[in-house]
Amino acid sequence: MKNNMNIDFEELSSVLPGAKNSAKIEVLAAAFTIIADALTALAIVEEINEVQAEEQSNSKNQSNNNRQLKNMQKQLDFIVAKLDRIERKIDRN
Repeated sequence: MKNNMNIDFEELSSVLPGAKNSAKIEVLAAAFTIIADALTALAIVEEINEVQAEEQSNSKNQSNNNRQLKNMQKQLDFIVAKLDRIERKIDRN
């Protein structure tokens, strides 16, 4: 076969001696189908990898958010307790 898109059936005849042009075209079509299927499989694998990476990132973000929320809750609890003490002091006076 030549480097360009023109199919050289004479060269293909040396690979598939005695075959008709239609059979040679079928062989080429099957080869292209196999390549297309392989590329599709690679695309699916890459999509799975991307989804897994995104899920891991989301999980880390959620963990960080939970940690921040717990810290904020502790700060709020401290402030509320402090306000309660101040309120009791004011009520005593």
